[in-house]
Amino acid sequence: WVANGTTLANLNPQSHTFTSVFVDENDKIYATAQNSGFLGIWTGRPTNLSTEMSNLSNPTSVVVTSSGSLYIAMQNANEKVVKRFDNSSYSVVVMNVTGLCYSLFVDHSNTLYCSLEEKHQVVKKQLDDDVTHNVTIAAGSENPG
Repeated sequence: WVANGTTLANLNPQSHTFTSVFVDENDKIYATAQNSGFLGIWTGRPTNLSTEMSNLSNPTSVVVTSSGSLYIAMQNANEKVVKRFDNSSYSVVVMNVTGLCYSLFVDHSNTLYCSLEEKHQVVKKQLDDDVTHNVTIAAGSENPG
């Protein structure tokens, strides 16, 4: 444990309330701010923002696979997880869900997991399957506990 922390982002805290942080195997830092539709990516020195994606639809979580695929959970009229393509504003829906994804995870078998906090469930979808609604419950029920 290091007693002296490092500032991650020198951003206005009233503009961005961060909801998710992910660090990939190359120490690249990704953070979403749901209130401002912001996804920041930091490389090298953590205080230097290297990439910014804005105008996203309420991003709640982010995960990046070892191959570099970027997945973002978003809330708008429909809750969904999208795959975002490098250096582009283009994205494709990979999972439709029935609540807000507050945490994303991709395992070694290329299965995407989404934690639905308000439903007390974890749902999953095989990323090799192109059908966005092939989502199954991995854990939990609609009751707390």
